[in-house]
Amino acid sequence: MAEIGKGLDKKLDRGIRKSEIFWISEWNKSLELMGLHSFFTELMLELNRTFFLACKRFETQFAYYPVGGYYKKHLDQLADNKHRQVTVILYLEDCLGGGELIIYNKDHINQIDQVYSPRKGDLVIFFSSQIFHEVKEAHSERTSLTTWFRDDEIIPLF
Repeated sequence: MAEIGKGLDKKLDRGIRKSEIFWISEWNKSLELMGLHSFFTELMLELNRTFFLACKRFETQFAYYPVGGYYKKHLDQLADNKHRQVTVILYLEDCLGGGELIIYNKDHINQIDQVYSPRKGDLVIFFSSQIFHEVKEAHSERTSLTTWFRDDEIIPLF
């Protein structure tokens, strides 16, 4: 099960999400991770230029949905933290059943705009504050990298 929220407000809510996540922080551990870091950096810079954004960094998590895994409808931009600007999902393998990404209409959040079946190598990009989405129950394992381009900077601890 995955937690929702952040910091001391994190909680386990089995009714909202059934998945496992791992945050990627050590990008220099392999050539593949270094390549992905370069790709996400270039993509962030290009989106900044194209959409006049001010994203400065990104955070990435590996998400694993087991058979029966899901994530109910939500926004990626947190109510008390508006720094996530763009969501990028990279699918690491085909999901052979279920696990569809449901994209809801920006202006009518109960109207479905797109139903997307994950395929290895595909990339989905949307504005974190505007697009409600959900992951339907997976009938086979589903893996992806989810990256959020942020407009804040890391604050040093010391």
